[in-house]
Amino acid sequence: MKQKYLKTVLGTILTSVLIIFTSCQQTPNSQTVTNSQTVIIRSAHSNWIEELFQTNIVNIGLEKLGYKIEKPKQIGYPAIYISVANGDLDYSTVYY
Repeated sequence: MKQKYLKTVLGTILTSVLIIFTSCQQTPNSQTVTNSQTVIIRSAHSNWIEELFQTNIVNIGLEKLGYKIEKPKQIGYPAIYISVANGDLDYSTVYY
């Protein structure tokens, strides 16, 4: 009985150590912004003040992460959806 308990404890410890080591491996991140490269973010909002506020809050956070932010465009909803889908804009806080 004692040997079975010891094997279970050792197996659990070994499994935990393996999980810890595999989760600590460094993985490459293609979205990392370094000093030698600058990623420019393009955004848009409609004419609602709430969307302008949300867009500015997100832009402040992105600037603190090292991204360069273009001035947000003020356009209508259909144009926002099409522009994001075509890659002309990177994001919009519009979620309708």
